[in-house]
Amino acid sequence: MTGAIIPAIVFVDTTVSPNSVNVPETKDWMKAGYVTSVKNQGTCGSCWAFSAVGAIEGQRKKPISLSEQQLVDCSSSVFNEPNCYGKRVSHCVLVVGYDTYGGNDYWLVKNSWGNRWGDKGYIKMSRNNNNQCSIATYGVIPVVQHILDKTL
Repeated sequence: MTGAIIPAIVFVDTTVSPNSVNVPETKDWMKAGYVTSVKNQGTCGSCWAFSAVGAIEGQRKKPISLSEQQLVDCSSSVFNEPNCYGKRVSHCVLVVGYDTYGGNDYWLVKNSWGNRWGDKGYIKMSRNNNNQCSIATYGVIPVVQHILDKTL
C-alpha cells in the first residue's frame, strides 16, 4: 500500500455525436505524457482495476502511479462482496484462521496463486455474512488418526 490518495470518480454521460467533434487523425496518449509505465497484475484477475486506475492516472499531464490494490482491496481490509453468492464453486482455498478487523468478522484464507497475490498470498474474506462466495458451503476438515506401530 502506497498511501496514495485516489481522487473521487464521477461518471458523466459523454455521449457525443461524431459529427459535432473534430477528432485528430491519430493520437498517442503515451507520447503526449499521459500514461504511466506498464504494470503486472500477475494472476490476481484484476484487469478491471488496472484499466480503471490507468484511466484515472491519465487525467494529469504528469501522471502519478496509483494503487490498483486499493480497488482490489485484497490486503488492507476484509473482502466483502454481497453479490458474490451461489453454489457454483470454481476455486478451492484453505481457511487457516478467523478473526475480526474493524468490526468485520473474516476468514483468513490461504490462496494458491503465489505470494504476490493479495496479502502475501492471503486474503481476509467476510465471515458470518450470508456465506459470501460460498466460502463455508463445501468446508472439509481432514481427520488424521494416529495408528500406533507396535513394532517401535
